[in-house]
Amino acid sequence: MKKNLSFFILFFFTLCFSQDEYFRQLKKRIEFNINHEKPLKNISDAEKEKFEKTKDTIYYISYKYTLAFSLVQENKDKIQHFLTLSELLRANNNRYSVVTTDVNLALALQLENYSHDMSFDYINKSIENEEKIKNSRSLPHLYHFKGRLYFNIGKYDKALEYFRKALLLYIPEEYLYISSMHNNFGLVYEDQKNRQSYTRI
Repeated sequence: MKKNLSFFILFFFTLCFSQDEYFRQLKKRIEFNINHEKPLKNISDAEKEKFEKTKDTIYYISYKYTLAFSLVQENKDKIQHFLTLSELLRANNNRYSVVTTDVNLALALQLENYSHDMSFDYINKSIENEEKIKNSRSLPHLYHFKGRLYFNIGKYDKALEYFRKALLLYIPEEYLYISSMHNNFGLVYEDQKNRQSYTRI
């Protein structure tokens, strides 16, 4: 009995790992083709075909995940993109970590100019998920975005806090992001100075 239970537990964790790895590899393929509409659509169509053949939920989620990246986020596709993300969030239900992080981030980005509160809510969920992952390479980008949200509403101390958090996590090879953080510090200090001058007037 103990042997069977051990085998079941091992099988369960192997299955979970392989499914998470499936999405990590899928994300790499999407990122490689991010500016090329046709290859993205081909990936999306392939995932859709897998779902139609197997009816396995993992392929429904992978299809919607890829579709969300393949939609042009302008004009008519903007609403479809939002609906796809919302549907994907429900279908995933925190099952696959990569999807949880990316969908919450995408929704935070979509809502950035419409509702700061909702944008904060989604980015916080994305950050909470990534903070559970050792050596997450997404986390500095999420901190950067949260800092930007704080900057846009004039909460400069909080903006600096998250820009610093991001800076500490970028690796030396990510020098463009590191430069961007230093630029953000300058923008914060300049905005603070301008606001203080305006207040004195």
